[in-house]
Amino acid sequence: MMKRMDIKYLCIKDFHLPFKSTAVEINNFHEKLKQSDITGYAVGPIYTNSTKAIDDAFDYAQRVGVKLIIGIPNKEDLAYLSNKTKETGIRFAIHNHGPEDKLYPNATVIYNLIKNLDPNLGMCFDMGMIRVMDRMRSKICKAIIKEYLIYTSKMSLRQLRKGLPVNSVVES
Repeated sequence: MMKRMDIKYLCIKDFHLPFKSTAVEINNFHEKLKQSDITGYAVGPIYTNSTKAIDDAFDYAQRVGVKLIIGIPNKEDLAYLSNKTKETGIRFAIHNHGPEDKLYPNATVIYNLIKNLDPNLGMCFDMGMIRVMDRMRSKICKAIIKEYLIYTSKMSLRQLRKGLPVNSVVES
């Protein structure tokens, strides 16, 4: 399906490549992606509900060979997480699922929690959720997108509306 849709980048989830994968399994997985002209650029989303889980996520990202983790950390672990991003150079994007998400209901909540932490600690926007909120014509959602999404990637809602290919997404 990815080939048919001309998708070139994959956020690697645990069901694609389990956390406990061996070096051989990881290598085989990357070779399979390469044969399909697909690049794994991140891992996640990963629920990191303890410092051990954070350490495990960073170990997994290093073994997989990516520099970005999409995850859902506990708020009380953000300082620890900030130190991990600084120490490893691996970026961590906090994922949310919109207004019903009790932990991180919107970008403003995330921003206020991380604005004084390592810049490698950022936000991940669920484009599907943004599209749902956009259909609701939420002025609040649009303001949040305008304020926080501008520099996260080259993809914009305008591109989504125009139906541009997904492979036009380039991380900034």
